[in-house]
Amino acid sequence: MKPLTHVSFELLHEVGNKVMPEVGHLGHSYDILETLMRDAPKEYVRHLYDFVDNDDPITVAHSEIGVRFVNAPLNEFFEKVGTIRVRNVRGGYSNVAAWRRIK
Repeated sequence: MKPLTHVSFELLHEVGNKVMPEVGHLGHSYDILETLMRDAPKEYVRHLYDFVDNDDPITVAHSEIGVRFVNAPLNEFFEKVGTIRVRNVRGGYSNVAAWRRIK
C-alpha cells in the first residue's frame, strides 16, 4: 500500500461518518469515493495525481483509498458486509465493498 499523503485516516473517518451517520446505516465504497470527491476535492485530486504514472491511475487510486479504508484504525466503526454492484465514474459497473456502521 502506497502511503496516502493527501487522504488521511482522519479524512476517511469523516467521510465514513457522512456516508453512514448512525449505527446500522449501510454504504458502499463508491459512496465513500463520491463523498470524498465532493467534500474534499483538493485532497482527492492530489491523491489521484500521485498515481498518474500508472496505466490506469483512476482505478489504482480508488483501490488504494479502499485499502486504506479497510485497514484504517477507524475500521472499528464500520464492518464489511459483502459486495454490491454499482455504477462507477466511467459509466460502467463495478463490484465494490458494502459497509455497515457498527459503532
